[in-house]
Amino acid sequence: MPHVIIELGALVEPRGQEADGEAERDALLLRPAADEALERLEILTRPVVLAGTVAGAHVLPGDDDERARLVRRLLGRPDIRVVCWEMASERPDGPHETVWGPRPEDPARLTAELRPHGEPGFLIVEGDADILGWRPIGLQIVRLGPPPNSPLATLHRPDHDARDLRDAANWILLQDTFEGRVAL
Repeated sequence: MPHVIIELGALVEPRGQEADGEAERDALLLRPAADEALERLEILTRPVVLAGTVAGAHVLPGDDDERARLVRRLLGRPDIRVVCWEMASERPDGPHETVWGPRPEDPARLTAELRPHGEPGFLIVEGDADILGWRPIGLQIVRLGPPPNSPLATLHRPDHDARDLRDAANWILLQDTFEGRVAL
């Protein structure tokens, strides 16, 4: 059974501007079709949520337990597995642009925690994720939204670009059904 891991930023978005022009800082919303996508993925496996220190341009609690409680409450799934990690906001050897992914020292720890026996799996990330930073974990990467318009995006492509979470879930189910022999 393959793993399905979803970076929290792929599940949520900031609440947006309030009527008075002030952004509500402590609120995140689930992306459209997030519940449906999670239900579809649960047909295949129990998804794991990766909760970094930022999601949807919103800073999350620094304490791992508090961050995990926030994620479970937001998703309405008290038993979902949440793995907390620290985010790198810039790649020191890349272009001077902000990208989100694991710190260079984290892939080995995340691989051991997420794929202890080297099982195959999928990772769903948001559009501005650092694909290069996630590659060492060894999962097929699905990026949401159109590819970013940057040199990094053209050099480090995901295994699939999905329109939204529903499209990502459908692609993963197809890959599992046909053992990865489907190219869409």
